[in-house]
Amino acid sequence: MVFNSTLTSAQTRYKSFHFSTDDGLPSNIIYSIAEDNNHNLVLGTDNGFSVFDGNIFRNYNIKAGLNNPYIVSVFRDKNCIWLLNYNGQLQKFQDGKILTTSVFSEYQNQIVTTNDTVFLYSSQNRSPNKTYSFISINKSNSRVSKGLKSSNFRRIAAPVLMQNNIEIVYKNDFIAYQNHKVKLPNEIKLIHKVVFRKNDVCVLDDDFLFVLNFQGRILSKIKLPSNLSSNAIYKYDFVVDSLENCWLSIQNKGLFILQDNLWNSISESIGLNNQDNINFLYCDYFGKLWIATNEKGLFCIPSTLNEIITFKNSDNYFTGFANAFDGKSLFIATRFGLYSCNQENEVREVLQTKVGIKIDNFNKMPVLYAQNPKPDALITDTKILFINGKQLIEKNENSSIFLVGNNAIAIFKKEKGKIIEKRIQNKIPKKEKIKSVLKFKNEYYFNNGQEIDVRTFDGNFIIKKRTLKFKIKGFIEDFSFINDTLWIAANNAVYKVVDEKVVDSIVTINEVKLDNVRKIKQIDDAVFLCAGNGLFKVSKNGNFVFNKFNFLPTNDVYNVAFFNKNLFVATNNGLVKIDQLICNKNSKKPNFDVIYNQKLVKKIQLKSNQESVSVTLNIQNFYALQNQ
Repeated sequence: MVFNSTLTSAQTRYKSFHFSTDDGLPSNIIYSIAEDNNHNLVLGTDNGFSVFDGNIFRNYNIKAGLNNPYIVSVFRDKNCIWLLNYNGQLQKFQDGKILTTSVFSEYQNQIVTTNDTVFLYSSQNRSPNKTYSFISINKSNSRVSKGLKSSNFRRIAAPVLMQNNIEIVYKNDFIAYQNHKVKLPNEIKLIHKVVFRKNDVCVLDDDFLFVLNFQGRILSKIKLPSNLSSNAIYKYDFVVDSLENCWLSIQNKGLFILQDNLWNSISESIGLNNQDNINFLYCDYFGKLWIATNEKGLFCIPSTLNEIITFKNSDNYFTGFANAFDGKSLFIATRFGLYSCNQENEVREVLQTKVGIKIDNFNKMPVLYAQNPKPDALITDTKILFINGKQLIEKNENSSIFLVGNNAIAIFKKEKGKIIEKRIQNKIPKKEKIKSVLKFKNEYYFNNGQEIDVRTFDGNFIIKKRTLKFKIKGFIEDFSFINDTLWIAANNAVYKVVDEKVVDSIVTINEVKLDNVRKIKQIDDAVFLCAGNGLFKVSKNGNFVFNKFNFLPTNDVYNVAFFNKNLFVATNNGLVKIDQLICNKNSKKPNFDVIYNQKLVKKIQLKSNQESVSVTLNIQNFYALQNQ
């Protein structure tokens, strides 16, 4: 076994979805996003507009009544969705019908409405004072007028400031929204966007994002990745999601999220590069961030409450967990590496190995299993017990029992100050592979994949006492006692057995069929099923399905753990950390119907220092362990 104690560079990426013409979009060029009164997305594209309910794209084009297919902007009003055609007549979508107005738009590419006015403007080809040229339409009499260069618009780029379809009024260097009236500092030269948050207000100007308190004092002044007016044809957007994260996109610069007053680029983490043109950002009613691109379709980040952790140039096939003995850290195993996560969400590498490993808890003790490590070892700094075997079955002050090889039991006993080791096998030799052994109420239950039976053993042989009476078809992947009920995973189902009788079976959870359940694990009052098609939570308070359609990077789930108010999920393509606020919810279906209005959790990251982790590997043989 080879041990290294150097840091491994980890990267955090957010779970994202991607939709293209293959999924039903009318085009991969999406200009704008709005939301109708039923919380369906309305997407403006260069091939008409589309209404997306989370499952199906319903597309509308010239045959449906559009006067041309280039829908460069969509905007929700009280009773309709406004549709801005490029070089065409202004239209609106109301009660399932497309209605046409008499207003003609030439080069405008944005639309916004107030209670009495519709504004059409261009975010490109700005006037010399860097403000947007626009036309306005009076809703009551349909009168059209061009924008005036009043003193208002020397400081505001857009013709009007809006939030949640409510106008943010600018007057005499104050901005007023609902019950707030905020004095703007002189440092703010040209306002592009204003967003009021719960405890402060974000103001975007040409070079900086200003965060102000409601008295107008600057709390933060963050330099933007690029000046917004240096190029007249720049496309950019700025939104604040329901978790109060600030998102910024700039043409040829990428997509950014503001974390610790730094703009962190996440384009590559969701499948984009910095050169990809992002046309529009939109945060919907459910808190999901939608990203409209110019050529690559539609992207969605459902929540920043869950994060996917991967390691650069390393194995991202995660297999298991073990809580530290003191409860202050979580050990995380890949096939060839062991890591620890502390209560500050910092991940450190503990060791690397050339042989396969797995980790689990036995009672409260973390146990690391490996194939023929030489010798067995105890990492004193972490209190991890190394085992040369497959499973620790029983351990007390004077003896330990292991499952080793395919079908053997190793017994270590301490007698007169000495450790005596003995390996025993079946009394009647047979070819079988024991997957696991559980001790329950002083009996040993053996699973060989075909059946579960009760066996005993003396100093010489393993002896079969009885085979459990019930019959289950299919290969038995795992079994576990939950209270007095035996749960068995086999044949794409989970069976519940009481007094050796099958009393219940679980085949579907929230309309999703179980597929290849490989692990059953109880955490507090819930039972988690790790399967080939996701992670399933079963509890009296409700069920939940975690899979690639909501939180996971892949459906292949191998293990699960709870630590520091987060659920950790081990998959074959990354480690996922999910906030308990989501875990406590119930899901009807594994789709887009979960509302996220919760606090942001800290990002899991490696220590930023360049020094090696100081880990003492005190290699001892197994006999010394018996004295611990």
